[in-house]
Amino acid sequence: NEWSSYHPHTNVLWLHYLCSKLLSMKYRSARGRGTKDARKELTRFSDDVLHYGSARDVLQNCPMFQ
Repeated sequence: NEWSSYHPHTNVLWLHYLCSKLLSMKYRSARGRGTKDARKELTRFSDDVLHYGSARDVLQNCPMFQ
């Protein structure tokens, strides 16, 4: 339980975890082209996010945020 050191990659792991949770949820009105496109983009983001070193790198370099 050492919390004083800073490890920026843990934020990337957290983003990946949140994506997996969002993708595993069942939605009531999950039909339609917009939902399908959003799910596809979130899946692509989840696959790529682990290649970044920090959440800052994700925001600055990930195509999803450009």
